[in-house]
Amino acid sequence: MGAAVALQGLLVEMEGMHLPACIELGPVDWEAMRVPVTVYPDEGPFAGAAIDFTISIPAGYPHSPPKAHIHQTVH
Repeated sequence: MGAAVALQGLLVEMEGMHLPACIELGPVDWEAMRVPVTVYPDEGPFAGAAIDFTISIPAGYPHSPPKAHIHQTVH
């Protein structure tokens, strides 16, 4: 299975999860196999913040897990 096909399958799964309004998926970078994600916590110490992640999908997905990279320093 090609990585692009695997990523499409992953995105279909994510869409089927009915993500809450506080989570946004950005446009997929098909070349680099990355999905930007922004989380807007509405409770707790990070309420009102925007926390940006990039989820990288390896070529071996689904046998190799995706990796998440957070762009901010969270204390």
